[in-house]
Amino acid sequence: MIKLLLAIFGSSIGKKSLMALTGLGAIGFLLVHLGGNLLIYGGRDEFNSYARHLHSVPVLPVLEIALFAMFALHAVLGIATTIENFRARPVAYAVRNTAGASNVASSTMIYSGGAVLVFLVLHMITIRTGATSRDAYAAVLSVFHSPFGFSSYVFGILALGFHLFHGVSSSLQSFGLSHAKYEPFITVVGRTAALAFAVGFVSIPFYVILLLGRTG
Repeated sequence: MIKLLLAIFGSSIGKKSLMALTGLGAIGFLLVHLGGNLLIYGGRDEFNSYARHLHSVPVLPVLEIALFAMFALHAVLGIATTIENFRARPVAYAVRNTAGASNVASSTMIYSGGAVLVFLVLHMITIRTGATSRDAYAAVLSVFHSPFGFSSYVFGILALGFHLFHGVSSSLQSFGLSHAKYEPFITVVGRTAALAFAVGFVSIPFYVILLLGRTG
């Protein structure tokens, strides 16, 4: 086991593969999380029912710790890979061609990832703690009617979408799907997924502000 871990963390390919795996795991979580969040469109009773059911799961704390560990590992691997690439190609990084949205997204992954990490911490402090109350629906409305809560959430989701714009296709390509025949399709899938996540999540605070009052 120790030899396997040393082999993974000791090689560039190993770190990138594990980063891709944790990235895909995070995408799976986002899909489930988005599905739950969109239940707010169903009204107070439906959303609160979902929140109560979620927090009644006995192993939820264990799952949350595992999820946090996965995000933390993804972040550490991202930082390590960025430093490794920078040391290996300092000139290329200094004169990088940033033409095109894909190049910009790929060259700023470390920054968008950092922004997402900060957002996750704030998100856990605000919405996640409020979700444990009797009225999770009211807690969400309260957060989004706060200028800071609204703006930080929108900014965080935009950073997430920008990170996924390159991250989804990059994760798939790390598992060997980098053939020229499949690359255009993978790119489209990645960008579509990034857009869908961003629009889905960011629609919620705008729905709350524009169509719901403070009490819904």
